[in-house]
Amino acid sequence: MLILRIFLIIILCSLSYAQPLKFGIASIVPEGTPDYALNDFYSYLSGKLGRDIEPVMETSYENVDSKLANNEVDFASVCSTAFSSKGRIRIIAIPEINGRHSYRTYIIVNKKFGIKKVTQLKDKTFAFTDKLTGSGSLYPSYLIISMFKQLPEAVLKKTFYTQSNEQSIYLVNKGVVDAAAVDGAVYDEYQKKNPNQTSAIEVIHRSPEVISPPFVASPSMDEYTYSRLKSILLNMDDEIEGRIVLGELSIDRFVPARYKDYENLIRIRNTVEKFKSGTK
Repeated sequence: MLILRIFLIIILCSLSYAQPLKFGIASIVPEGTPDYALNDFYSYLSGKLGRDIEPVMETSYENVDSKLANNEVDFASVCSTAFSSKGRIRIIAIPEINGRHSYRTYIIVNKKFGIKKVTQLKDKTFAFTDKLTGSGSLYPSYLIISMFKQLPEAVLKKTFYTQSNEQSIYLVNKGVVDAAAVDGAVYDEYQKKNPNQTSAIEVIHRSPEVISPPFVASPSMDEYTYSRLKSILLNMDDEIEGRIVLGELSIDRFVPARYKDYENLIRIRNTVEKFKSGTK
């Protein structure tokens, strides 16, 4: 009987271990990245871990964050402001792109509207990206609150959430909206590749550097899998296959990060949330 119980335990553990790891994703690479790049990334991780990777695609970081908190995904690419407490989720690594693992928010405007500084955004139309992103929502909200002592919706004539840096750039260049907040690295790359599609745009504000969004593990991920996944990501650039996959994603490498690295961004988020709640 004892041998049978041990055998059953071994079988159950093996079945549990064989379950695919669910990867929550809203965005980790620029639009236009070929599908095979992400598929190669999943295959690489799967081969190294000995477990299938099941992507869980979402339309917003908010949805990814919710699934992560509810243990509906095992790990995820999240925005920089998705975590609020050290005990809830664990940082695995952050991607380094073009030699940088930080970004700036750019406030961009259509030149024909004559907007030269942020204080001229009052009563203008404005495009944010995702509600949880640092570059596309949090920082511009903080900037407007700091300058006007009012919430963005009280300052701006109308606001939109595009869910895409590229879409925000497109709308500003076409003059559909007066201004937008975008990830500076995305804008610089987009401008380099599509100069004709940014010709009507002017950058009127660049934020200080902010650390890039991380890959994180859910509260339920076991320590072995967490450590193994972290090691795989941090060492991808040390081998040929890993470098090929990273190159397809336009990522240089993955680097380590700590919660301390996000303290300034969390302070900005807390300032915005307090202002919204009326406890400023």
